[in-house]
Amino acid sequence: MGEKIMITQEQAHAIESLLKIYAADGILDKHIEDKSYFVRNHEPIRNISSVELAKALYIGYEIEPKYKVRDWVVMTNGEPFMCGELAMEITAVGPLFITVGGDRGIDIRDIRHATTEEIKAEQERRLWKKLDRAVGEFRKGDVRILDDGNSVHITDTDYARAKYIQGALKGFYPAESFISFEEGEEK
Repeated sequence: MGEKIMITQEQAHAIESLLKIYAADGILDKHIEDKSYFVRNHEPIRNISSVELAKALYIGYEIEPKYKVRDWVVMTNGEPFMCGELAMEITAVGPLFITVGGDRGIDIRDIRHATTEEIKAEQERRLWKKLDRAVGEFRKGDVRILDDGNSVHITDTDYARAKYIQGALKGFYPAESFISFEEGEEK
């Protein structure tokens, strides 16, 4: 008996969709006779040879992994995941579904790889959330670190936010993390 072939996720969806309508013989006959039949939802089948399609139908197939654990993904509709995050790391990959952060299985047709900018924005959002602040929410008493390494106490939060948006800050120390040695002994 032959070996299973590797096909793309899109090709697997097309085969599964066709098997709901036709028997394997009918799909293969249509493929050999007239590949132009396979349009719209079944387009990926046009890119498989008849021999490969026969192997997939009768021997079986494995799906090329499109996603891997630790890949960052976003929802294709632009909505956040159920937990409210816009971009997340994949924690488990199945043939048709992925899991992110222990969330329910998400259909792989509903996600795409996150861009570098989307990943960075989500990571920053999480950092600000740990401080219980909105993104770019500076407070008086915070210390901003400039690109040249110098530090400045924040007195004008709007100015600090503008510098943050411009990318002119290397980082900052939140006021609530500051430990003062000048307050004297506890009374």
